Amino acid sequence: MVEDYIIKQTIKISESYYEIAVNSFEIMKFFLKEELITYRAFEEVINNYYLPLLDYSSKILMDYSQSTISDMGGYIEEIYKLTKELQVESYKLKNKEVIFGGLTLLLASATSTAIFICAPSKLTFTAGFSTIENSIEKIRMLTLK
Repeated sequence: MVEDYIIKQTIKISESYYEIAVNSFEIMKFFLKEELITYRAFEEVINNYYLPLLDYSSKILMDYSQSTISDMGGYIEEIYKLTKELQVESYKLKNKEVIFGGLTLLLASATSTAIFICAPSKLTFTAGFSTIENSIEKIRMLTLK
C-alpha cells in the first residue's frame, strides 16, 4: 500500500534529522568541554538549532489521519534520498569555523522538509528539494576549506 510506504519513509526522514541534531549537539558539547566555545554560544546553538531541528524532526512524521498522504506519491523517495545524503555530509561538520554555517543550512533543510510533509505539492516539493540540494552543496564547500 502506498500510504504504508510513505509513512515509513517519513519515519526514516525524521530519524535522519534527529540523528543530525544529536550529532550536532555532541560536537557542540565537545567544543564546550574543550573550551573552544563559551557556554553562551553553546546555549545559543541549543536554543536556535538543536531544539528546532528536533522539533522539525517530529513534524515530519505522518500517520494515516493526514488526508494529504496520497498527494506525496513519487516525491517522498527523492526527499528521502537527499536527506540521507545531507545526513552523510552533516557528519563532516566537525570544525568550529564551519559548523555554525552548516547548522543554518541543516535547519533550513529540516524546515523545508517539514513544510513539504505538512502541505505536499509540486511547489513545496521543489522548494524543499532545492533547499536540501543547495545545503548539501554548501556544506561540501564549507568542509573543503
